[in-house]
Amino acid sequence: QEDAFLGPEIVMRQRRGHAGAAGDIAFIDNLRSRSYGGGDIQVVRVLQDTPAFTRYLIQYPSDGLMIGGFMNVPKGVPQPYPAIIVAHGYVNPGNYAVVNYTAPLADALARAGYLTVHPNYRNHTGSDSGPNPFRAGYAVDVLNLAAILKQRPDVKTDGIGILGHSMGGGVALKALVAGSDIRAAVLYGAMSGDEAENFAAIQRWSGGTGT
Repeated sequence: QEDAFLGPEIVMRQRRGHAGAAGDIAFIDNLRSRSYGGGDIQVVRVLQDTPAFTRYLIQYPSDGLMIGGFMNVPKGVPQPYPAIIVAHGYVNPGNYAVVNYTAPLADALARAGYLTVHPNYRNHTGSDSGPNPFRAGYAVDVLNLAAILKQRPDVKTDGIGILGHSMGGGVALKALVAGSDIRAAVLYGAMSGDEAENFAAIQRWSGGTGT
């Protein structure tokens, strides 16, 4: 449901290299041909203040949607900061909390001097709803965030990385293949780079519901 899977025929078209309709984000060639960024990260409020970093509730624009999340800004570190996007794994969007199981990873990186941004992705708590075939919408949200970070004066333009866990690892793989703003990545228990394998696995796990 939230992944808007298009079905096995689309998987096979991806494998055969068909481009699909212009602008269809399910296809890597179209993800590569798009432009990203525009707008900025907006701070909504302070969520937590610690000796090492301040955690902010934030939102940012992504293809006409507003994506929520949190940002940890380190203390006592000279600007511009290296920045890490923390891409979380699957959590039922209906049960998703903004500060969730991957927050300790973001916190550890902030304590090490990285500005960390933890997006919720579209269709999750605090974010608008939008198309997400094969979770490519999540990759678009990450690519827009990376482009926004690159334009910020407090972020190193060549110092943007991503840490992706499970589903977030698959999102990170798409973002790495489709864009050039992310310069380093750590994939932790990531989904496959083969969407046919992912589709088959998710069908098994979900009992055929595709979520």
